[in-house]
Amino acid sequence: MQNCFRLFCLLLVYICCTQAEAVAQPRLRLSRDSLAHTLSTKNLWVFQSADSSAFSHNAPAETTYNDSAWQPFSSPDVVSVLSPEWRGYGWFRLHLLVDSTLYNETISLTLTHRGAAEIFVDGRRVAAQGMVAVLPENEVEGNALAVPVPVYLSATAAHVVAIRFSNHTYVRLAKKYSRYLFLPGSPAFDVEVRSVQNDIARTLRVRTTRTIVTMIPLGILLFVAFLYAVFYIFIRRERTNLYLSLFSISSAALCFSLLFRNQSSSQRELLVWNEIAIVCEVAALTLSLMSMLYWVVYARTLRRWWYAWIPAVVILILSRFLIPISQWNYVLIALIVLGFFDMLALMVVAIQKKIEDSAIIAVGSAIFLISASFYVFILIQGYYTVLWLYALSTYCCFLSMPVTMAFYIARRFARVNERLLEQLENVQRLSHQAIEQEKEKQGLIERQKQELAGLVEERTKELQEKNQLLADQTQAIQFSNMELLRKNIEIAKEREKSEELLLNILPAPIAERLKSGEQTIADKLHDVTVLFADIAGFTRFASTISPENLVALLDKVFSEFDRLVEKHGAEKIKTIGDAYMAVGGLSHHAENHVEFMARLAIEMQEEVNRLSEELGIIGLSVRIGLHSGEAVAGIIGTKKLNYDLWGDTVNTASRMEAHGDAGKVHCTEQVFLRLRHLFVFSERGEIRVKGKGLMHTYFLEKEFDEESEALVRRAEELVKEGE
Repeated sequence: MQNCFRLFCLLLVYICCTQAEAVAQPRLRLSRDSLAHTLSTKNLWVFQSADSSAFSHNAPAETTYNDSAWQPFSSPDVVSVLSPEWRGYGWFRLHLLVDSTLYNETISLTLTHRGAAEIFVDGRRVAAQGMVAVLPENEVEGNALAVPVPVYLSATAAHVVAIRFSNHTYVRLAKKYSRYLFLPGSPAFDVEVRSVQNDIARTLRVRTTRTIVTMIPLGILLFVAFLYAVFYIFIRRERTNLYLSLFSISSAALCFSLLFRNQSSSQRELLVWNEIAIVCEVAALTLSLMSMLYWVVYARTLRRWWYAWIPAVVILILSRFLIPISQWNYVLIALIVLGFFDMLALMVVAIQKKIEDSAIIAVGSAIFLISASFYVFILIQGYYTVLWLYALSTYCCFLSMPVTMAFYIARRFARVNERLLEQLENVQRLSHQAIEQEKEKQGLIERQKQELAGLVEERTKELQEKNQLLADQTQAIQFSNMELLRKNIEIAKEREKSEELLLNILPAPIAERLKSGEQTIADKLHDVTVLFADIAGFTRFASTISPENLVALLDKVFSEFDRLVEKHGAEKIKTIGDAYMAVGGLSHHAENHVEFMARLAIEMQEEVNRLSEELGIIGLSVRIGLHSGEAVAGIIGTKKLNYDLWGDTVNTASRMEAHGDAGKVHCTEQVFLRLRHLFVFSERGEIRVKGKGLMHTYFLEKEFDEESEALVRRAEELVKEGE
C-alpha cells in the first residue's frame, strides 16, 4: 500500500512538471553551433497592445517582468496587424536561453520592420529606429530592412529581448491601400538571430548583389535610351529608334522602381506612389514595345496597333486600382499571354512579307516573353532571395529586347551600307563614262565659243553706243526730275504755311469744312461757355508806356492766354484791343466745358499776377466774365475770313466782364449752379446789367480743396439744422 502511494505521488509530480513545462514561456535556444545558421524567431513572440499608461515607464523591458498573460504572436503580417487586438502600439517580448559557450559574447539581431521601434535586451535599450509614439501624429517612422543590431550577452543563461513598437502610419495606409496596392515589407517586424560576422557579411553581400544586379541593366538601358534618342533626332523618319528609346526608358524606370520596392526603407507614402509608378511604367513599356514591333512589321503604320493594345493597357491600369493585388497578377499574366500570341502573329506576318532579319526579332521577343514571365513568377513567389536566379531573370527580362533590337538595327544599317557601296560603284562607273563624254563636249564647245566670241564683240560695240545714248537721255530725265522735285517741295512748304495760317485763323474742324468745299458755315451751338477777358486800366497803361512796350505787353499776355486755351481744350475766337474772347464746348471739344473754362479763367488770373510780378508792373490785372448757354457760330465774309459767335450768351458773357472787378472772375447764376459742387464762389448779389435788368451773379474764387469741402459740408449741415 505504501509503495502504491509513493508511485502515485511520483506520477503526480511528473504530471505537474510536464504541465509546468508545457505552459512555460517558449524560448529560443542559442549555442555557438546553432549560430552557424540563421535562427528564425517565428512562433516565439508574445505581445501586449496597450499605451504607456498601462505600464510603468519601460517595465516590460525588464527581465523580471511577468508576461505570462500576454498573447502569442507569430511574425505578424498585414492581416494580424489589422486585427482588433492591434491598435498600432504595443510591446513584444522574446525569451532567449543561451548556452555557456556564448557567455560574454556578441550576437546579431537582424531587424526588419515598417514603423518605429525601440529594442531592449535585459532592460537595456540597445537600438532605436524612428520615434515610437502612442499617438499617431507623434510617430516618426524609422523603417528597417534587415538592419543588424549587435547585442552583448552577459554571463547568464536566460535573456529577454523586448521591442517597443508602433506603426500607426502603416495601419492607416494598409487600411486604405492594402487591397489594391502591394505594400513591401508587410510584417510589423521580424527578427532573425545570427553571428555578428555572418550577419554583416550576409547583409553586405545581399544588398550589394541586389544593387549591382539592378544597376548594371539600369545603366545599360539609360545608355541605350540616350543613344537611340540621339539617332532619332538626326534621322526622324526612322521611328524605330524613338520607340526603342522609349522602351529603354520605361524599362529603366521599372527596374529602379522594383529595386526601390525591395530595398527601400522610405516612408509608406513614397512606397504607395512607387506602386502607382510601377503600373504606369508597365503600361509605357508595353505600349512602346508593341509600337516598335508594329512599326517594323506593318510597313511603318500603327493603325492595327490601336485595336488591341490601347484597350488592354487601359484595362491593365484601371484594374490595378479596382481589384486586389492578388487578382491583378492574373491580369498581368493575361497581358503577357496576349503579348505572346500577338508577337507570334507579328512574326508570321513578317515571314509572309519576307521582312529582312525578322528571325532576330522573333528570337528576341521569345526570350523577352519567357524571361518576363519567369521574372513575374519570381516576384510573386518571393524567389528573388536566390540571388543567381534573380540576377539571371533580371538581365534576360530587361536586356533581351534592347540587345535584340540593337542587333536588328545594326543589321539593317549593314544592309543599307552594302547597298550604298554597290550604288557608289555604279556611280563611279557612270562618272567615268560621263567624263569621257564631257571631254568630247568640251572640244565642241570650244569651237563654238570661238565663233561666238566674234559675234559677241560686234554686239558689244553696238550695245555700248546704245548705252551711251541711253545714259545721256537718263541724265536729262534726272535733271528734269530734280527740278520737278524742288518745285514740289516749294509747293508743299507753301501749302504748309497756308494750312498753318488757316488753322491760326479758324478752328480745325471749320478749316476742314472750308477745304472740303462748303460755302456757307453757320452752326447753332446748344450749350457753350463763353469767356471774355479784359485788361483792367488798359487806357492808363497805354498813356504811360511806349507803343512798342505796350504791344510787347499785349503779346506776352495774350500768348500766355493762347497757351492756356490750348491746354484746356478751348477755342480762341478773337482779340479786340485789350479784350480776349474764348469759347468752350464746340462740337469737337469735351462735354464738361463749363468746368475746364472755369479752370482756364482761374489760371488766366494767376498767369496775369505772375507776369505783373515778373515785369514789375504794379496794378496789372484782368477782368474775366463767364456765361453758358446757346449761341450761333459761323464765318463772315470771303476776304480775311473770321470765325465768330453771336447770341445772348455772348452778350451776357461780355456784360459779366464789363461789370466785373479787376482780378476777379465774374459768373452768371447758370455757371454757379453747374459748378457749385466743384468750385468755391462768393455771392455778389443782384446787379443791374445793361439789356438784361437785374441779375444774380457770383465771383469764382478757386477749386474745392479738403478745407473748402469741409466748410461746405459744415454749412450744409447748419442749413439743415436751421430748417
